[in-house]
Formats: sequence, structure tokens, C-alpha cells
Amino acid sequence: MNPLLLIILLSLIGTVGCNDTPSTLEERIQVYSKAVSKKPNDAEAHFQLGEAYLESGDPLKAAPHFKDTLRLKNDHAMAYRGLGLVYYSQKKLNDAAEAFNKAFMLKQEDTSSLINLGAVYLELNKTGRAISFLNIALRRKVDEVSTQNNLGVAYEKRGEYDEAISHWKAALELKPDFSIVHNNLGVLYDKTNRRDEALKEYQAALKSDPENSTAHFNLGTLYAREDNVDQALDHWEQSKALGSPEATLLTSLGWGYEKKGDKKRALEEFMAATKVDPYNPETHFAIARLRVDLGQEQDAVESLKRVITLDPDYAEAYYRLGLLYDRFQVGKDAAANLIIAQLLYKKKKKEIANEV
Repeated sequence: MNPLLLIILLSLIGTVGCNDTPSTLEERIQVYSKAVSKKPNDAEAHFQLGEAYLESGDPLKAAPHFKDTLRLKNDHAMAYRGLGLVYYSQKKLNDAAEAFNKAFMLKQEDTSSLINLGAVYLELNKTGRAISFLNIALRRKVDEVSTQNNLGVAYEKRGEYDEAISHWKAALELKPDFSIVHNNLGVLYDKTNRRDEALKEYQAALKSDPENSTAHFNLGTLYAREDNVDQALDHWEQSKALGSPEATLLTSLGWGYEKKGDKKRALEEFMAATKVDPYNPETHFAIARLRVDLGQEQDAVESLKRVITLDPDYAEAYYRLGLLYDRFQVGKDAAANLIIAQLLYKKKKKEIANEV
């Protein structure tokens, strides 16, 4: 369980300013849907509808309208930016970078595309390129807080912690109650064993924004490392209640409830994690362990088989599967799995010895 940094992406595109522009998202979706129906080749209507869907949190509905905008008007910079935001939400980071780059080339005065390019390259761990774009954005003095935050993330990723702190403190001078920056400072202090400072920053993040789900997760993680399971679970549950939980949060909850002795609840959380990330062998192994403890041995066999499918070198899975087969008196399968486990343990021991 590691604390999480927050990168800022500028997602608000902004509507065209005119007196008859509908004010609410629902009205905008209704008005521009009708406009698109009446005039299917109206590029601006498609763009405004895509923007409204994006702001309403529905990037899948937004995407075709941004694409239609570009089909009708291939130099529409803001449609490229909108498409970049859609790709970013789908974790299609290379596509997002390409779209943001086109937006910037078409409208170089738009600093938001620079900031968004920086954010995407941070996600891609291309910190040098990210810093280049973010420094240009910083010189333009537009949305300095977001730019300083993302520069802090870039330098933190490079291990240049003093530089990261400098940028985050510069952001807080501009906006002292900026929850995202307090969270990120907390992560760095947490990572460098400055526990009290980390705690202070996480608490400041939540004071500024009680709905900062990442800060709740990070504070819970800090408490978990100190074996304060009740406090950890409290913050993780608050994080879970605030939005679509990531697999990391759900497995953390599973760990916490198992520590508390609530194995049934722990199993539920680990099972939920596999719906978000079906390909993590550690999660399936935890499910197998809990199923054995809860007397669900046949289901445990299936979970262990899944572990081995995902990671054929997972020695402990073969070992436990061998024990279960032995319990079921399936002697041949039991022996085979125990032998494989023994071979993998020896292989791992040899690898460790070679590293030393």
C-alpha cells in the first residue's frame, strides 16, 4: 500500500459566450442534441454537445461528437483538446498526448493544452518532456497553481525532492487551501519518513476538501503502517464512499478487515477488487486463502488455478493447491503441485543467492 500523488488535468473547456447559451448541463445536452438532429453537419453543435457530455462525466458519449466536430472541421483545436480528455479518462495516454499536441499546435495561446500535455507525459513517466511543457506554461503565468503542482509531481518522480517541495510550496503561496497540493506534500513526507509532517499535510488536505478521496486513502495507509487498523478502515471507507474505488483501495480494505478478523467482509472486498482489476494474482491468492479459512475449499481450488494462470511461477499457489488436493485425496494432482512448488522455491532461493 503506497500513498498516491495527484496530477491536475484541466478538464473544463468552457462554453461559447452568448446570451442564449443554456445554463445547466441538462439544458445544454437537450438543446445541442436537438441542434445536432436538425443540422448533422453543424461542427459547433457537435462540439458543444461533446463538451456537455464530458462535463457531465460521460466521456463515452462525448467522444463521437468530438470526432464528428473534427470530421467537419479538422482544425478545431478545442475538439482535439476534448478528445484528449476523453482518451485520458480511458487511460489511452499516447492517444491523449497526440490529441493535446494537435490542440496546442492549432491554438498555441491555449495554455491548458500545455498543462495537459505535461500531465499526460507525467502519467507516461516521461518527466523530461513533462517539465519542458510545464515550464512553458509557467512562464505564461496562466493557472500557475496547477502548473506548480504538476511540476512538483514531475520532480518527485525524478527523486528531486527539494525541487518538488519548492514547487508545491509555491503553489500553496498562491492558494493556501489547495487540497491536492497538501496531499502531494503529504505523500513526499510519508515517503521520506517524516511521519508527523505527512500527517499534518493529509489532515490539511481533508480540512480543505473533505471529499478528497485520495487524501483519505493516503491517510488510511499511514495509519495502517502503524497498525492502527480502525483509523485506517475509517478513512478507506470514506474514500470508497466518495467514488468509484480503485482496486488498490479495495484490496487495502480487504487487508484491514482480515486483520480485524472479519474474513467474510475481507473476502467481499477482495472479490470486488477483481472486478476492477481481474489480472492481479496477489488478489486471487488472498481470495483463495480466505476461502480455505471460510470452508469454501472447492472455490479456493478455482482461485488458486486462476493465480497459476496469471503467474505460472507463483510457488505458494502450487503448494496450497497441492495441500487441498491432498485433502481431497487426489494424490496424483497433490504430488504434482507440491513438486512444482518445491522446484519454484528452490529457483527463487537460488535467484536471491545470486543477487547477494
